[in-house]
Parts: sequence; C-alpha cells; structure tokens
Amino acid sequence: MTFDMSPDESVASATDMALTVTDTSGRHWSQPVSALNPWAVTRMPASTSNRLGKIVLQQVHVPTSTLRRAGLDLHRLASVRFTPVGAAGGTYLSDLSFDTPSMGTPHSHPRPTVNVDSMSAEEGSGPSTAKVAVYLSRPSTVPVTTYLTVLGATTGALGPVMSQVTFHPGSTCVAVPFPITGDTLPGAAPSTAFKTAVSVSTNAVLGANDFATITVREDDGTTGTTPPIPPVGPQGDVCAPHRIPTHH
Repeated sequence: MTFDMSPDESVASATDMALTVTDTSGRHWSQPVSALNPWAVTRMPASTSNRLGKIVLQQVHVPTSTLRRAGLDLHRLASVRFTPVGAAGGTYLSDLSFDTPSMGTPHSHPRPTVNVDSMSAEEGSGPSTAKVAVYLSRPSTVPVTTYLTVLGATTGALGPVMSQVTFHPGSTCVAVPFPITGDTLPGAAPSTAFKTAVSVSTNAVLGANDFATITVREDDGTTGTTPPIPPVGPQGDVCAPHRIPTHH
C-alpha cells in the first residue's frame, strides 16, 4: 500500500498522523506515519520569498506482508483511516493505492527525433505568412505528433504561435505556417530574432535541434546607425533539405 503526504502551510515544523487499516472482521493494524516516513509529516526547508511556496508530497510505503502478519484479510479490507496525533495543522493526502512494484521487462523501441529549423523571413509591408520546417531524423512507420511553439509577441513583427504538427507514416517534414505582422515603418534594429521549439512529441523523441531561431528582417530601413542587413528574398521550399530521396 502506498500514499503521498505532506504537511500543509499551517504546520510550522512537523505533525503526525496515525494510519489504521481495518478488515471486515474488525482486525486492524495501526502505525504513526512518522515511523513509516518522517518526511511525509515534516515541513521541507523553504526560502523567505513571498512567492508561491512549493509543497512536495512524500511517498509512504506499507508492505502488504506487514498487514498480513497483523492478521488482516487483504481480500476483505474495510477501511483505511488517518487520525491526527501530532501538532495542530493539516496535511495533504494523495494517491492512496495498492500496487505491485516491478522493474518490468525492458524493450528497445527505436524512435526518430523531431527537430525544427532556424530560418529567416522578410517583414513585409502588411500581414503575411511564412513557414518553418519541422522535421524527423528518419521516416516513421506510425504517425508522429509534436507541438511547435513560436515565442512571438502580440505587438511585435511575429505573433505567438502554438501548433500541433502531425507526420503521417513515411513523411519526414512538415512546413508549418506562422503569421508575420509587417508594416511600412523603419525599425530600431535591422532584424528581430524569435525563439521557436518543438515539444510534447508522441512516437518520437526531441532531437538535438528542438530549439531554433526565426529571424525577421526589417525591410523598411532602420532609425539608428546600424545599417540594414541584406535582403532575405522570397522563401523557398523549407522542407527540401529534409526529404528522403526516392529511388526507382
């Protein structure tokens, strides 16, 4: 039997609970939680910051063999009770369960990696769309999904983006569109860089290039002394470098 516990914010240093397990015949076993895992009823060290504190629940284990030796019928348990016996205060309790710990049988599951390319685009004179390549290291025989995040800004050249990306079996690249605001005003810098990343993948793992940079060129000149950078030009096929050649 396992459960997770931690003192709440009202406990200054430590408290305690009595754990009692009873079967339908009235036989019972009882033990203080502090004797099973003292950290489950003891406040963890904390800083003096006024930010939201973190509560870390500690796992407590009670072997079923201990309950069996106490005479309990494990097939006819009636109740599991927690009774306060320590200093005043409360506790957080979570995930009471009966389980069988096991390392399991290891199996190797080769997975492709999912990555995103860095790229550059022109700002343009109005709203437009550019594309960034999200690609796999090799084709997959099953569908792969991931999420692309672009850390843009609502008032910048590039807005924030969160897109789910799906790779069908056999495909290796998806050109994911993202919006560019664009204007006709000069900027303070010749370009602006935005971070992008892939995350939360299924049937693939994140690769070495799971983070990248999208650079938007200021094409209306600059207000400072820094000269403009050379034009980026029209965007081509962003997936071309990542397609697997087919042989006939």
